[in-house]
Amino acid sequence: MAKAATDAQQKAARLGDVAGAQLKSQVANQKGKVASQLVSMSDVLDDLTEQLRREQRTAIADYPETAAHQLRSLSEQLEQADLEQLLTNARRVARERPALFLGGAFAVGVLGARLMKGSASAGQMADSQSRRAESAIRSETAWQQMPGSGLPESELGRTVR
Repeated sequence: MAKAATDAQQKAARLGDVAGAQLKSQVANQKGKVASQLVSMSDVLDDLTEQLRREQRTAIADYPETAAHQLRSLSEQLEQADLEQLLTNARRVARERPALFLGGAFAVGVLGARLMKGSASAGQMADSQSRRAESAIRSETAWQQMPGSGLPESELGRTVR
């Protein structure tokens, strides 16, 4: 009985290790995607800053420029931090600046929804293209199986007697 309990504990520990490794892998993958999105957003803000400066609206051009720098900095921190550091930082920000934390949580939610929508759209597009290709193949196969479909083009218009 004690051996069975020990075996169960060992299996549970191995399962926990596997689950932890998978979680770390998924977090690393998602961190990369979020960091990439943050850089893209900062690029858009840089473009906006340049446009505002060309239009001689320098007073408000500083705001998107500052936001772009902060997004790039956040992206770099995100790429370099491990899961434990991210959780520790999130807890600290939630305690010290709850409004900022809630705003950040909202932004992460919107970004996550955008990522999910983008990946779902890509999957739907691939499915649609696959269905069209299968339909085209079925149509071609049906055409080839029709009587007279192997005739040269010059004889297709003639009546078969």
